[in-house]
Amino acid sequence: MFGRIAAFEFRYQVRSPLFVVAAGAFFLLAFVDMAVMKLGTVGGGNVLFNSPHVIIVTHLLMSLLFLFVGAAFVSNVIVRDDQSGFGPLVRATRITKFDYLFGRFAGAFAAGALALAGVTLGQWLGTLMPFADQEMLGPNRLCAFAYAYGLFAFPNALILSAILFALATATRSTAGTFIGVVAFLVVYLVSQRLMENQSPLNVRVLADPLGMSAYMAASRYMTAAELNAGATPVTGLMVLGRLLWVGAAALLLALTYALFRFSERGMSR
Repeated sequence: MFGRIAAFEFRYQVRSPLFVVAAGAFFLLAFVDMAVMKLGTVGGGNVLFNSPHVIIVTHLLMSLLFLFVGAAFVSNVIVRDDQSGFGPLVRATRITKFDYLFGRFAGAFAAGALALAGVTLGQWLGTLMPFADQEMLGPNRLCAFAYAYGLFAFPNALILSAILFALATATRSTAGTFIGVVAFLVVYLVSQRLMENQSPLNVRVLADPLGMSAYMAASRYMTAAELNAGATPVTGLMVLGRLLWVGAAALLLALTYALFRFSERGMSR
């Protein structure tokens, strides 16, 4: 039953206008930035636009935008049935709380992660355009796109989705979830700024749920030639930080399960 619910939720989400808009926005932002505008030079003017470094940093920055996209996906999971009036009917079936809650979450998360992959596709296609700045483009390394998405964007989507899912469950409100998103974003940016020059490196890295500090620390002293040559090596601290926050996401999902009342009604908008 879990698989059926997850598949149903995934199909529902990817057919929605929200998915089309979100995936399209991620794709266009990455495509236009790579092929047309290049809004900023990451790492200095000698770093190629399609270097692994720029690709990774772009995926990290887009992870922050995923906060708002993910909030729309996962809050919809919590409030949709009761807003539509189907909640009591669903709860009257033999569906278990686990299958219902996590099946819905898995489907919504998969749709959100697929939308975020629009960044990867947009960047890659942007490098192939004849009007792109060929002087600032190097070899196209597919492994760099896989590295950026697999080690950073995808785990970030999971971590943020778990946080947002807990927020949606606690507030039972789409508006409340988005208020929590803004609060999280402010706290994240302020805390990262405060820890930038005052906290030990390992504390800063482990306290960053998105892995930005870990990557910036690993690439900090690399030259432009090194950044262009290949992806930054994966460090033990980087892996530890990723595992720590993925584990925290799993614990948060477990807490959400414990707090969710399958028989509750009257969720607010």
